[in-house]
Amino acid sequence: AVRGEVELSLIGVAYMLASEFFEAVKLVMTQILLVDRKFGSVEGLAVVGPAAMAALCVCTILGEDWRDAMEKVGERPLLFLAASLGGVVVNLATNMMVAATSALTLRVTSLLRNIGIVFVSTAILRDST
Repeated sequence: AVRGEVELSLIGVAYMLASEFFEAVKLVMTQILLVDRKFGSVEGLAVVGPAAMAALCVCTILGEDWRDAMEKVGERPLLFLAASLGGVVVNLATNMMVAATSALTLRVTSLLRNIGIVFVSTAILRDST
């Protein structure tokens, strides 16, 4: 959003709501795997990872200029490798937190983190946009 923006995109709102819905489903399913089924955090990644990769590949092929994307990956492979490893670490940490607490606790802490980011960017960094 931009300051003064008055237009509402229904497709944007639909994407946002779908994103929140599917993230909630993912967290609940992760909790079922890790807590109810007694999977470890790495095992949870091994189960969920292939399906997530397939879904992302389909969405990329249908919605992105994948030739351009692959060209950009080829230009900076180490940067994309580092980002990929960071994603694995974040997902592993997410699984560990869901296993130790619950999916709801993860959502609440994520929301508090986002609020903190807004306060830091506006108060300390003097970011007004």
